[in-house]
Amino acid sequence: MSLAQTWSSMNSGTTTGLTSVYFTSSSTGWVTGWQSNPSGVILKTTNSGINWVSQSIPPGVSTPHKIYMVNSSTGYICTRTGNIIKTTNGGAQWSLQHTQPGGDFLSIKFANSNTGYAVGNPGLIVKTTNAGTTWEQQVSGTSSYLYDVGILSADTVFATTTGYTLLYTVNGGLSWGQRAVPFEIQTFAITFTDANTGYAAGIGIYKTTNRGVNWTALTYVSTFFGLHFADSYTGYGVMTSGTVLRTSNGGSNWSIQNSGVSTPLNSVFFINNTTGYTVGANGVILRTTDQPLPVAMSYFNSEVNESKVRLKWSTYWELNNAGFEIQSRLERSGETGEWIKNGYVQGSGTTNLPVDYEHSVKLSLPGNYSFRLKQIDYNGNFEYHYMSSPVEISNPVKFDVSQNYPNPSNPNSKVDIQLPFDGILTVQLFDITGKEMKYSSGAKSAGFHSVSIDGTDLSSGIYFYRITLNGEEKSYSVIRKMILVK
Repeated sequence: MSLAQTWSSMNSGTTTGLTSVYFTSSSTGWVTGWQSNPSGVILKTTNSGINWVSQSIPPGVSTPHKIYMVNSSTGYICTRTGNIIKTTNGGAQWSLQHTQPGGDFLSIKFANSNTGYAVGNPGLIVKTTNAGTTWEQQVSGTSSYLYDVGILSADTVFATTTGYTLLYTVNGGLSWGQRAVPFEIQTFAITFTDANTGYAAGIGIYKTTNRGVNWTALTYVSTFFGLHFADSYTGYGVMTSGTVLRTSNGGSNWSIQNSGVSTPLNSVFFINNTTGYTVGANGVILRTTDQPLPVAMSYFNSEVNESKVRLKWSTYWELNNAGFEIQSRLERSGETGEWIKNGYVQGSGTTNLPVDYEHSVKLSLPGNYSFRLKQIDYNGNFEYHYMSSPVEISNPVKFDVSQNYPNPSNPNSKVDIQLPFDGILTVQLFDITGKEMKYSSGAKSAGFHSVSIDGTDLSSGIYFYRITLNGEEKSYSVIRKMILVK
C-alpha cells in the first residue's frame, strides 16, 4: 500500500539528540533529549511545533530521556541517571520525584492518573500508585536492559528486554514472568491499541491479539527505535537512517516513507492517523499533516441498458473502508436535481489488494445522470468519488408493458412500464369473470416506471391486468394475464 506522506522539518533550536516526543492536543506537545548534551533539554510547543520553548530542568537532574503526559498539565520524565521528575502545570515547573541509585531509566508510562511504571537498566522496574509521590522497586528477575513498558491495565504490564523475551505481570508487579517472542529477537518498543491487541518492535515486529499470551512475527525490517499506533489499524515505526515505516492494516504490511533526513530517529507520536511528529539525532523534529486517502480508486464507470445502469468500480487499496453509498443527480430540461441515495455496497475494510465492485441502479426519468460514490470509513468520515461523465437515459421510443414478476405471485408483484410520452396512466385488475378488482390512475411523465399489484386481499386464481396510457394525441392499452397463488 503506497501512501506518500510528506515530512517537514521543524526548528527545534537545539542540536541535542532528541529521544522522546509526546502531544496532548493538536497544538501542545513536548520533546526531551540529552544525546551529545548530557545536561539535556525539555522543549514545549503550543502552536503545533512551529516554535519550541525550553523548560527548566531541576538542579542535579540530567539526561531527560522519555516523557509521558497523563494530561495537558500532569506529566513525568525519566532520565538515564535514575531520576523521575514530574510537572503539574504543563512543564512550567518540573520537580524531582524519585532517585534510583545506580539506576538508568529508559521508559515511563501510566495506566491511569495514579498508577505508573518506569523501567530501565539493570532489570529495573519501579511502580507508583499515588501519582508519583512514592515509587517502589519491583523484582524483575533479570539484569537485562528493559527498554520500554507497555500497559494493558494497572495490573497487566509488559516490558521489552535485550534477553529475547518479554517480561510481563498480571498482578500489578507482585511477580514478573518471561514470555518468549519468535526467533529470539531483541525488542525495544511496545504498545497496545486495545484490551487484546499489542505490538512489540525491535529487530522485527510482533503482534498479539490475546493480551500478550502469544506473539506472531509480522515482518522483518531494520531496527525499530520508536513505535506508535494512532488507531487500531494505523501505526508508525521509526528507525536508523531516518526511515519512517507506516502500516494501515494493523501491521500486516508496512510501507517505507522518506523522512528527508538520514540521521537516526528515536521516537514517534501521532495525534491522529494523519498528524504526527518524530524526533531524533542533532535536534531533528519532523512533522507530517498529510491525510492519506482512505481509498485509492482505480476506475469508476458504467454500462447502460435502457433505464438500468450497471456501475462498476475498483480500488487499488483501502484503509478502514466501511463501504460506499451510491448517489445520483438528474439533470433534465435545464434543471439540476438534488443528490439522492441509490444504494449501499459494503467495503473491504483495510486491504492492499485491488477490489472490484458492482451495483445496478434502475432509473425512471430520461435525462443526464451524474453519479458519485460516498466512501465512508469506520469512524464516519467520508469522501466523494465522482464518475467522470454523466450517464444519459434516453426517452423510451415505444409504449411497453412487462409481464408481472414474480408470476405466480404471493401476494405482491411488479410490472415495468415504458412511457414514450407524458400522460394519464391507468392500472386495472380483473378476475376471471371480468369483474374489476383494482383500479388506480394518475399522471406520469415519459420514462421508465414500475407499478405494484397488491394481491393481499384477493383469493388465489387467474387475473388480468390492463395498463392504459392516455396522452394528448395518442393512447395505448395492454392486457396481460397473471396468477396469484397463496
